[in-house]
This record gives sequence, C-alpha cells and structure tokens, in this order.
Amino acid sequence: MNVSNLKIGVRLWVAFGLLILLLTGIVTASLIRMSSAEQHVDNILNDRYRKIALATEIKYNVARIHQHMRGAVIADDADGARRQADLMNALRVTNKGLLETFDKIINVPRARELFTQITAARARDLEGQKELLALLAAGNPTGAKHLLAGRIADNERAYVNLLSDMVELQAGKMDEESKALMFEFSSGRELMLVLALGAALLGVFAASYATRSITRPLTEAVRMARRVAGGDLSVQIEVKSSDETGQLIGSTQGHEQRAGEDRRGGAHGH
Repeated sequence: MNVSNLKIGVRLWVAFGLLILLLTGIVTASLIRMSSAEQHVDNILNDRYRKIALATEIKYNVARIHQHMRGAVIADDADGARRQADLMNALRVTNKGLLETFDKIINVPRARELFTQITAARARDLEGQKELLALLAAGNPTGAKHLLAGRIADNERAYVNLLSDMVELQAGKMDEESKALMFEFSSGRELMLVLALGAALLGVFAASYATRSITRPLTEAVRMARRVAGGDLSVQIEVKSSDETGQLIGSTQGHEQRAGEDRRGGAHGH
C-alpha cells in the first residue's frame, strides 16, 4: 500500500497514533518499574527490617532476663528473688509473643532453619532458668551461682549468637533488596530515556514526513499555476498520489489544460 495515497487526515492520525503508542509505552514501563520498586521497598520496610527489629528486641530481652537471674542470685531475701523472677516471667511472655510473630512471617528456608535452632536454644535457656529458680527456692545459692556461671551462661551465649545470626541474615537480605531497588530505578530510568528518545525521533520523522507529503505537492501546484499565469500552457505535473492534494493538482491541471485548449482554439479562429 502506497502511504501517499492515504488521505491526509489518516496519515496525521497514524503519525499521532504512533506517538501516543510510544507515550503509552513510556507510562506503562514507568508504572511497571514503580510497582516493582514499591515491592522492594515494602520488602525492606515491612519484612527485612521488621525481622531485624524483632530479633534485636528478643536478644535485648534475653540479656535483661539473664540480668534479672543474676539479681535473683545475689538477692539477700526470698522476696527479692521473687521480684526478679516476676520480671523474668514478664520478659519471657513478651519474647514468646515476639517469636510467634516472627514464626508467621518467615519466608526463607535459611531463616526457618535458624528459627528452629533459636526455639531449641530458648527451650534450653528456659530449662536452665527454672533450675536456677528451683535451687534458690531450695536455699542453695551456691549451686545456683555455679549453674549461672556454667551451663546457663553457655545457653545464653548460644541463644544470643543464633539471634545475631538471624539479624545478619535479614540484614543481608535487606542489602539484596536495596541493590535490586537501585537496579530497578537505574534500568527504569534508562528504559524511559530510550523510549523518550524514540518518541522524539519518531515525532520529528512523522512531522517531517507529514509536512513534506502535504506541502510538496501543493508547492508544485503553485509553481504550475504561476507558469500558466505567465503564459506557459505546456506545464505538466505528474500526479503521484490519490489523496486530497493529488486530486487537487489533477483537477487544477485539467482545468489549465482546458483553458489552454480554449486559448489555442481562439487563436486559430482569428
């Protein structure tokens, strides 16, 4: 199909349609990139950072529980030991809730593996706490001190180290999300620049082509009309299109030919 045979309005609509299509592509690509970036931001704030905050709070509470255990050992009376035990129980309840929350949002196999180890370490730590309180209740502070300095200290270290490993794991995942987010922004910016450049080039080409396809035949028609007006009746213009300008030139040329024949006929009559 010869494009020059299309009506001028159709050609203009095609040119503008291509521009609109490219602009739509830019908007669509932008929305897709924004959606992907939003997902990365959500993962960083509502998943990775949240898990880091949970593990850190649990670790802090573990340190406070062991601080209260030491307070119970050095307390001079049973009431002081009970107060420390009550504080320990409150923190244990808090940690239990935090761990239950953590359990529901685990979505990585390595995190699940670590969490299983953390719950096992917590169980061992709780067992040591109960033994220590039982020794204190039985009036055996010396045994409680040995237990605190030995197995309970080892249990605390193992528990805290596992929680630290969980924090490091989530921090690494957060770093991966941050890099992916930066890649989305960078690649999205490059894609939009390429599409924008393509739209600009296409716009220049479409405007240039549409203008030339309309003005060039009209310029030829004006030139023909001037030559005829100057007395040159032999003007011939090849009509290369069947659009509005081609029809106009053909009609003008036919009119000028008839005018020329009339003039020649009049000349012969004289």
